[in-house]
Amino acid sequence: MKAAGRPYRLPPREPLTPAQHAPLVVALGLGWKDAAEVLPWQDGGLLRYVVYSPAYGGTLLLCQFQVFSPARWWHDGMQVGISGVTCWRLATEDDQDFSALDGPPSVTPSDPEALAQLRHWWRWYSAYKGFDPE
Repeated sequence: MKAAGRPYRLPPREPLTPAQHAPLVVALGLGWKDAAEVLPWQDGGLLRYVVYSPAYGGTLLLCQFQVFSPARWWHDGMQVGISGVTCWRLATEDDQDFSALDGPPSVTPSDPEALAQLRHWWRWYSAYKGFDPE
């Protein structure tokens, strides 16, 4: 016998917040990070970042971080990887693509505990996956 009525559907999911996507990256804060010191390894390409690369003449670009891509920083509008990124930070709603910067951004120190947790997570994850990030 067939059940009457409509089939059950799961309620729509609310959009995930950055803190739900990559809590260890969010814990680093909104300030500029030195790309030689730390990268947002925990993000699977879901968050948006503002990146600075001297090769782009001081222009700030909105990118995604691609863990498994050789490009790493991906600019969706130009459909290219951005090379030579020296600084990055989480993007906010107000950030605009191709915004100008007079000089290199001053790096903001990361919370040491958040940085240690992200590095610990990346060491475990890269060993688990069997690859070296560099």
